[in-house]
Amino acid sequence: MSRCPITYQSCDGRYSAAGLKLLSRSLTELKDLPFSARELRYEAAAEKLSALLTQDYLENEAAKGKRKDFTKVLNAVPHAKPELHDSL
Repeated sequence: MSRCPITYQSCDGRYSAAGLKLLSRSLTELKDLPFSARELRYEAAAEKLSALLTQDYLENEAAKGKRKDFTKVLNAVPHAKPELHDSL
């Protein structure tokens, strides 16, 4: 017998049926990820670094731009209502 990490109820497997139902009504089984905790931390760090580098890149590109050129491009766009699927 073990304890479900979701409900802390005693259960035969890793999770109790009540614990799985709390996550999703249709969930009957939950398998472990095929990665170690260390691999998941490395992946999270890589994603964070990628986001930070992307932000730096976009800021550098924006700094190179000129407001005059941006306005020129915007003025070339026709003034029309957005299509139904594009409206908010």
